[in-house]
Amino acid sequence: MHPTVTNNLISTPLLVLISLYLLLVFSPLTSHVSVIDAQTNETQIADKKKEATVYEKESMKRNSEYSTNSEDFSMLRPPSISPNPVGSGGQVNISMNHSESGGIAVKSIVVNVQGPNLGSTNPRLTPATIGTTAMRLESGSERDGLWGGNFSFPNYLPDGNYLYTLVITDSKDTVRTIGPFSGIILDRHEPDFPETMIVSAIDGEGKSISNGGITSASNITFTFVGIDNTGVIQLFECNLDNLTIFGEHGHEEDPDQLPSPYSSCFFPMKISAKVLGDHTYVNLGAGNHTFKVRAVDNEYDFDTIPASFSWNILPSNSH
Repeated sequence: MHPTVTNNLISTPLLVLISLYLLLVFSPLTSHVSVIDAQTNETQIADKKKEATVYEKESMKRNSEYSTNSEDFSMLRPPSISPNPVGSGGQVNISMNHSESGGIAVKSIVVNVQGPNLGSTNPRLTPATIGTTAMRLESGSERDGLWGGNFSFPNYLPDGNYLYTLVITDSKDTVRTIGPFSGIILDRHEPDFPETMIVSAIDGEGKSISNGGITSASNITFTFVGIDNTGVIQLFECNLDNLTIFGEHGHEEDPDQLPSPYSSCFFPMKISAKVLGDHTYVNLGAGNHTFKVRAVDNEYDFDTIPASFSWNILPSNSH
């Protein structure tokens, strides 16, 4: 028998024994590692589900003033407003059915009425709180009942659309502000429309141009004034040469919106019944031009007879 054959016969059983030993030693470890991995995956999935649930709850809390799905708060419907529009008396009644989920009692409900911030220098008419009223529990329980109250508009306030918010405090002293809601219409006066007048027209050379006048400048600045007897001026809308565009009342183009010859051109820096505004056109071509401007009040009534101004720009070779 050759030595090499003997060596092969001896080495084969050794290899088998070594393989069996390694399998017995490391197989439980591998199985244990697999179990750990499976448990880790389950833990991670559970953690992610928990995070998602927490995120949903936090999101609902952040949006609770617009949501009725919060776990500890529910509002059945917006309050009922009567009469609406509010007439010459200026008094409105507010009622609402309200309940708190989880059997939590309501301690108080306060209505904040918001309207135009008269005298403000905010150009976008950010509403200000013009008064509050505390609601009373009229029937039912503090956990599920009918609440009512009334509010009287001060005489100085203009007609228009007023907003309101609800401040609700429960028995745990948790305070939530709901809203704002839109829809209290104050209408104490006969319908009227704002009036608009063009005060001046100054060309790019600083010269005053009269209606129907001539200039060699391609730039021109108009100054105009809007007056409203029962409301406040919200903005001015302008038109040049009867060009029809989208964007009425400053909105972007909308496929459902009808084209309008007017677009917003000036927002007042002070909210009042009489407002001065201006608008500039640059690089206009030679020829006849017509400018029109109309004031718009806080009820979105506009001057039905816009102020108009026409002028002629001479060709550059005739300067």
